[in-house]
Amino acid sequence: MSVRTYKIILGILAFALVAIFVNFYLVPRWTGKAALQSFTGGGGITFPTPPNIYSGTFSWASFTMATSSIFGDVLIAPKTGSISRIGFRGGTVTVSSTLNIKIETVSATSGLPTGVLWGAGTSGDIKVATSNIYYYVALDTAASVNKGDLFAITVNVTSTAASSSINMVNTTVFPCGLPHMVSKASSGAAWAKSQAMTAFAVEYSDGSYAQIPGVAPFDKFTSQNYSTSTSPKEIALAFSFPFPVRVRGGWISEQSYASTSLQLYDSNGTTVLASSTINASTTFAASSNSGTKYFLFPTSVTLSKNTTYRLSTISFSSVNQGLNYISVTTSSFSTNQMNQIEGGTDFYWSQKATSGAPWVNIANQRPMIGLILDQFDDAVQ
Repeated sequence: MSVRTYKIILGILAFALVAIFVNFYLVPRWTGKAALQSFTGGGGITFPTPPNIYSGTFSWASFTMATSSIFGDVLIAPKTGSISRIGFRGGTVTVSSTLNIKIETVSATSGLPTGVLWGAGTSGDIKVATSNIYYYVALDTAASVNKGDLFAITVNVTSTAASSSINMVNTTVFPCGLPHMVSKASSGAAWAKSQAMTAFAVEYSDGSYAQIPGVAPFDKFTSQNYSTSTSPKEIALAFSFPFPVRVRGGWISEQSYASTSLQLYDSNGTTVLASSTINASTTFAASSNSGTKYFLFPTSVTLSKNTTYRLSTISFSSVNQGLNYISVTTSSFSTNQMNQIEGGTDFYWSQKATSGAPWVNIANQRPMIGLILDQFDDAVQ
C-alpha cells in the first residue's frame, strides 16, 4: 500500500469519526433531540400521582374548631429560605373567631408540635368570618428554615363567642404518614395524628412556593360534570416537560357513569397522537363512587421537551360524568401556588365547549388526569 493510499484511508476514517461524533453527540445537543431510555423490564410510572379513592366522593372532610382547639400539620421544609405567609382553607364558619397561626418546632421523640415557636414572632393572627374560602396569614416574623427541616403549622382558636367556630378542611384521598395532620379537641386534650392531607399553603418571602408532598394548597376539591349535552364537552390536562419523555397511556379519576375516551393531542391542540376508550360495562364504578381508570395506548408516543400537549377526556353519552379536580385560589396570590404540588404551573386545566371550539385554559385549576410514562431522556442534549 502506497503512502498516498494510506493517507487517503486515514482521511476517510477521520472523516467518518468526525461525522459520527457530530451526528450522535453534537447534533442532539444543538437540536434538543434525546436518546430515550426505558426501565429494565419495561413498565412505567404514573405522573402526577393518582388519588387514592375506592369509595365515596372526591371532597373535603373537616375538623371542627371550638374554643381552645388546635389543628395543624407536621411537615418538611421543601427548600431553604424564609417562610413569611401561611394559607389555609376554612370550611363552615358558625361564629366569627380570631385564629392564631404558628410555625412551631416538632418533638424528635413524638413527632408532634411542641408549642414552642420556631423563632421569635413566627406567628400571626387573623379573624375568620366567611365560610368556605381560603385565608392567608402574614407571620409577624418570617421563619428561617433549611431544606429538610421538620416543623409544624398550628391553627389556634384565641377568641370565639360560642363552642363551635370554624371547620378546618382535610382529606384522606391522598393519605400519607409524613407530612401528617395533627389536632387537639382542646388545649388540655391529647394530640391526635391522622394520615389526612391538609390544605395549607407555605409561601416564602420571595413569593415562591415549592412542592411539599402530602400538603396541598387546594381551594376547591370537587368534581365537574361533563357529557355530550354540557359545556364543556371535553376537558384536558395541559402539560409540558422540561425534557423529552414517552407516553404509554394515562389515567383519569372520576365518578363514571358512561364510556370514556382518553385522547393525547399534539401541540397544535387538534391532531390526536393517540387515544384509548374504556366502556362503562368493563369498569367498577357506581354513581356515588369515584375511581381511577387506567388507559394504555396501542403505541407509545414520544413527546418533545418544553412543548405543551393535552391529555383529554371526552364523553360520548348524555349521562353526566363527574371529573374530579382541584384548584387554588386566585384572590390574593399568583398561580405560583400550584408549584406546591406535583408538576407545578406546567400542569393545568384546559377545556372545549364543543368539539370545534378553541381550547380555553384555566391556570389555577387541574383535572385529575395523568400520564403513564415509559421512557425518559438520558440527558445527552
